Amino acid sequence: MYANAVKISQLHPEYNLHPTYVKLDTYNVFMDLMINSSINRIQLILPIMVIIPAILDLHSLLKSGIYKDIIIRSDYKKFMFKAVTKCYLPCIMIPIFLIFTFLIAYAFSGSLDIQNTYNNILGASMNFPWEYKDFPLLFIILFIFNLGMIGIFFINVSLLFVNKNRNLLLNVLFSFLAIMAFQIISEVFVGNLLYSITNTPLFTNLFSLYNLWCYDGTNLLYVTLYVLGLVIVSTVFVYLNFKNMEKVVILNEK
Repeated sequence: MYANAVKISQLHPEYNLHPTYVKLDTYNVFMDLMINSSINRIQLILPIMVIIPAILDLHSLLKSGIYKDIIIRSDYKKFMFKAVTKCYLPCIMIPIFLIFTFLIAYAFSGSLDIQNTYNNILGASMNFPWEYKDFPLLFIILFIFNLGMIGIFFINVSLLFVNKNRNLLLNVLFSFLAIMAFQIISEVFVGNLLYSITNTPLFTNLFSLYNLWCYDGTNLLYVTLYVLGLVIVSTVFVYLNFKNMEKVVILNEK
């Protein structure tokens, strides 16, 4: 990054830039790990990593038929609410992993002074979105929050398939394909359509789930609202999917 900054200063001597070599702050090290290291590959399999432990117990319970004995002696809504709510526990591993990664970044950097990085190294050379440099901790908190929320969205999608197939692997596969299809439709079609209508570059990346790892050319607030919208809408669909006891029993007897 220092070498890149020096090269830019040489190409543009009129800017009178004098970059110096300094240790990056924790925020930039963290974003560098998320974007440029092998950690970045996790986003490709994150839906599967979350879905399998999320629906494993519920799928086994529904397909074994044991739940029918349970709902005879207890209220169906309370039983299903408890069973479905338990499915969201694996989402905790996302923020735990990200917080651990942030602590690793701090161990490498030893500094939270992002302004020092900004003053000494060209902002264009960094991975941290500089428009948020005045409140970097809030950015990191929302960064972690949004990835945790998208984990809930992934689980909600899988819960829409859990009644429809007796094979767990097929449920996971269908859920993953549905998430990928949604990603393509939302980014390629919806995003580009809104961009063509409004001519606002923000929409080209706003609807990309992969952009949650880098926030390239988008807005933190809008992304947070978008993620919350996905969670709310998908949760409503999950509620409708399990609302009718007779329908759930029939689907799981097939």
